[in-house]
Amino acid sequence: MIRRPPTAISLSKQDVEELREAPDVKHEGAEHEGPPNESATRAPMATTRPASDAFASPPER
Repeated sequence: MIRRPPTAISLSKQDVEELREAPDVKHEGAEHEGPPNESATRAPMATTRPASDAFASPPER
């Protein structure tokens, strides 16, 4: 299966300004420091195997 890159989202200048002016929201139970939705900005892992095994042939049975 071919994985496609995420689709780009276009924002208008007005949208960008509204996002900049929006107050920071603290969620209950959020104990970690850092920007909100930090994990949502990271690309998901494509495989659980190490990168060195990415192009290796599957194990023989």
